Formats: sequence, structure tokens, C-alpha cells
Amino acid sequence: MKRIAFAFSLIAGIVLMQAAAAGVEWHTDFAKAQAIAKAEKKMILLDFTGSDW
Repeated sequence: MKRIAFAFSLIAGIVLMQAAAAGVEWHTDFAKAQAIAKAEKKMILLDFTGSDW
């Protein structure tokens, strides 16, 4: 289980670093992000976090 969590964290970190390097704009409004993704024919990455878990 620890290996899966580590692998997921590593992959998420790489994706976020690439996004930052590419100048990706993050959206907090799901409906707006969905419309933009549809117009640009792109996928959506959802990032769920919680500090009280």
C-alpha cells in the first residue's frame, strides 16, 4: 500500500511540475473548466486535497 501511495505522489508531483513549467492555468470553477476543456478538446485533471483527513 505504501508503494502505491508513493507512486501516486511521485506521478502527481511530476504532473504538477510539468504543468507549472508549461504555464498551465488552474481553474476552481468546474463548469467553466469543463467548457474550456470541451472547447479546446482537452481532458480535465481533478485535484482533491484535504487537510482535515
